[in-house]
Amino acid sequence: MKVILVSFFTEGYPHDYGLDLKKEKIKFETIGNRYFDKVLIYSPRDLLQKNKLWEKLLYNQDYLNKHIKFSKENPNSININWAKLNGLLWKPALLKMVLEDKTIRENDIVVYSDINVSRYQNYLKNLEILPKLVKRKLKKKSIMLCQDSFRRLASDHKEELLYKYLGIQGNFHRGFWAGCIGFKKDNIARTFSKIWYELSLIEENRSQITRYMNKKYFRWHSQEQATLSVLSFLWLSNKNRRFILKVNAFRRLIRPNWPIRNYIIFCGSFINFYCNKNLLFALLERIKLNFNLKKFRNSKNFIN
Repeated sequence: MKVILVSFFTEGYPHDYGLDLKKEKIKFETIGNRYFDKVLIYSPRDLLQKNKLWEKLLYNQDYLNKHIKFSKENPNSININWAKLNGLLWKPALLKMVLEDKTIRENDIVVYSDINVSRYQNYLKNLEILPKLVKRKLKKKSIMLCQDSFRRLASDHKEELLYKYLGIQGNFHRGFWAGCIGFKKDNIARTFSKIWYELSLIEENRSQITRYMNKKYFRWHSQEQATLSVLSFLWLSNKNRRFILKVNAFRRLIRPNWPIRNYIIFCGSFINFYCNKNLLFALLERIKLNFNLKKFRNSKNFIN
């Protein structure tokens, strides 16, 4: 069983509309090659050379124009760098492509990690432990999902998406982090990645534009991460939960790679998140979510 590291970087002008992450790519690739059996890192240019259809996935001028217009009225609510890359639709599309790649053997493990190691140095620390971690954790599972810190769904998932699929405000549920995901290459993982891609392909789902800018806790909409969380909750509500493993991360450092200090802070954050005068509301939201998810158990769009 091989463990394959996958990531994506932008080169900046004149090659693409993203940041210049060429130096970060070199650091990431160097460390990745020490611990993984294979490292696959793609840029927009690489993907376009493979297939010109990536043009429509990577860039969408109409999508960008809408976000630029909205950001003029709501300057702190839109991440224009995300909008320049079509709401990061490339991420679920890339993982779908890799999991369908016939040159990768069935049951090999694919680990995706974000690459901006200058901003988040913990990404490099994660690379040291991920191969052994996923080999151990994915023996009988197909998908490894991370929950980073205690970020509320309501903070980076717009209300329209939460009500559309989960029927809750998301004040007392933690979202899932799209910056690190593990897949065993099998039919379960391929199905999950395909549905994640299809959810993200719906522009309304990944658009950062929302009518509820002033909602409590809300910062901005995290696009592909938001659709990942929605899909994860839907799968965890039914028989598919047996294929999913959840691991904790704190400030993007994956457990068990934590110093003692992180465990102490994590426990304090847990108590504050669930118990600080909000225990009753947290229980009510959990009950409401479980009730609402029953509506989706017969939906072919999410349960396969």
